[in-house]
Amino acid sequence: MMKFRYIFMLSVICFAGCKPEIEETVRPFSIQTFLPNGDNQIKYVFDLPDNSFVIVANHRETNSTKFYKFNRDLKLIDSLVVKGQDFSKPALDDDGSFIMMGEDWDDPLGYAIAYKISYDLKLITRKEISALIPAPVNSYLYFYRLVRLKNGNYVLIYTEETYNVVQDKIVMMACKDLFTDSKLLWRIYPADHDGEWSENMIATTDGGYLICGHDHEHGNYHFLNKYDENGNRIWAVQFPSTLSSYEMWEHNNNYYYANWTHVYGVHQDGSPLIDKDHSDGTTTAFNSVFIPYKDNFYYTRTFFDSDGSWFQAIKSDPEFNILKTKKYGNRGTNTIVDFQRFLVQLTNGEFVAVATVENAGINGNNWLLQRFDAELELTE
Repeated sequence: MMKFRYIFMLSVICFAGCKPEIEETVRPFSIQTFLPNGDNQIKYVFDLPDNSFVIVANHRETNSTKFYKFNRDLKLIDSLVVKGQDFSKPALDDDGSFIMMGEDWDDPLGYAIAYKISYDLKLITRKEISALIPAPVNSYLYFYRLVRLKNGNYVLIYTEETYNVVQDKIVMMACKDLFTDSKLLWRIYPADHDGEWSENMIATTDGGYLICGHDHEHGNYHFLNKYDENGNRIWAVQFPSTLSSYEMWEHNNNYYYANWTHVYGVHQDGSPLIDKDHSDGTTTAFNSVFIPYKDNFYYTRTFFDSDGSWFQAIKSDPEFNILKTKKYGNRGTNTIVDFQRFLVQLTNGEFVAVATVENAGINGNNWLLQRFDAELELTE
């Protein structure tokens, strides 16, 4: 029976002993709202070079994925619907397009599909790539990840699960182009043993890439592995398991990995840099992204107080000591959905936060969109 898969967003909580600036409440009229058609689960939010951003949302009732493009003024300017769900993060190409991989749930085997889409959300091409990624008998493929390396090649990873057997495997491969030249350059099984799941992958500035994931079957640990452009593992680091892992990023030639309660950092050679516990046991929150900007980190959480739940933006130093926080939300009207909050940075340096809220009297959830500067102040 197919295993249900949930990706938990990160919990980011004020560190003990930190003294952030006193937060101020922003009035409801400062926040833009958008009501998508139907029950849409946000999967990703990513920025484009034209000072815009795209929200990618699953629509499970119709086995489809919806793309919504907003400009800097938080106005919807383009949209697109494609077949398939659970797409990877986008890999931006040099020709004004991006590529995403996903699963066609109308097929019992969950065929792998890839889309090439222009920045103005016009579908360029769709390709079923199951021949490139065949599913063995009695198995299921999922957790697709895709990055474009510095040399222009694409690296794909996914998890291969055998039904009713503890035999999850990570598979990793590379090709020059998913659409015009999909011949494999190489394919490897990078895990030390079966049972590891890949959860994220990023390309690095040195031409290689990182993957992170977890293993709850052999030692209950999380891992961060570094590879070169040919799929050769350079180093591997393991961390104690503290719930789900999700986010990693590069900053000043260092690599960071964050899960529900910790932020870990390593140097470019994999040696330890930082191990920060950001859990104080009082606030439940999930985070989707950390953004480095001018030697600070920006991220989000859900903040609970006597008035209800609020969206909160956070600015910290490189050691993750909180410098400033600010909360946003509609008092007594909306309830922030914890695991549906995202943060993206526009080309001009401003930030846009996207939160899913449950609103009494409205059928389905709506989205709150907030734009603010590096000091967490709303911008006109």
